[in-house]
Amino acid sequence: MKDNRVSGGRTVSEKKEDRREQILSAAAKLFSEKGFERSTFTDLAGRIGFTKAALYYYYRSKEQLLFELMQEALDRVASDLKEIVESNASGLDKLKDFLISHVRYFTNHPGENAVLANEIGSLNDEHRQIVTKSEREYVKLVSRIVSEILQQRPSQNMNVIPAVFALLGSLNWLFTWYDPEGRITPEELAEDFLKLYRDGLGGGVPVWEAGTEGPALDQFLTRSYGPGLAHALGVRAQLNGRSAKEELRDVLRGAGILTVEERLGLIDQVRAMPAEGSHAGGVDGPRGTGGR
Repeated sequence: MKDNRVSGGRTVSEKKEDRREQILSAAAKLFSEKGFERSTFTDLAGRIGFTKAALYYYYRSKEQLLFELMQEALDRVASDLKEIVESNASGLDKLKDFLISHVRYFTNHPGENAVLANEIGSLNDEHRQIVTKSEREYVKLVSRIVSEILQQRPSQNMNVIPAVFALLGSLNWLFTWYDPEGRITPEELAEDFLKLYRDGLGGGVPVWEAGTEGPALDQFLTRSYGPGLAHALGVRAQLNGRSAKEELRDVLRGAGILTVEERLGLIDQVRAMPAEGSHAGGVDGPRGTGGR
């Protein structure tokens, strides 16, 4: 039997795949720096120590190379995203896993990120249609996650499509500002995005569903309105011998502690709280005593 292994114990096909990956990586960097139109096979060959003839052995044209570069990047992130979407995790956990996967890949592959954002118009019609279809499939997968979150939070009253494109729009331009050698790691960046979109899509931590009292309420109030209000409510609750929920209801009924916009922003949430003691009636709606 013929031995297909080369030096280092790798097969011929494995070594060929290594070289193809090397070409794709160098091409992504070159195209992102110079632009596709101004880049040449001569430029690329010089960067990786290949001859032009060797490049043509792998790719028959610069456009074919661009197409495979874009399609492979999309296939990789889509493969991970499909597993996330089809998992049994909650909507918010899926969002977290998606953000980690997307941010980690594109912060490690900024060239691919830039090429996908800028060079779709450099493909021929056939290849453009294929890449566009892959992009649409990716958007559909993200839409499933966002839709699942919004279905769990009907009070958000938000349309899926704007939410999806707001999310992807901020993620698709990481290459323009993110510094992989800076102080923010990809994992920290993904966590920051999660906080932003969790609070926007998921409505933040539903503290009154998790006991409401203690640190959870403090964190919610501090995050939303600063430490002053959280501290004031805690002091008032202790002095009056009441729960923090009741204090929060009174704050919303009153005038001056919160602005009108802040009060209206919490009215619906407080109305959904379980009734307590003499305040079983809850809080009036936006046009009642708690409204304008």
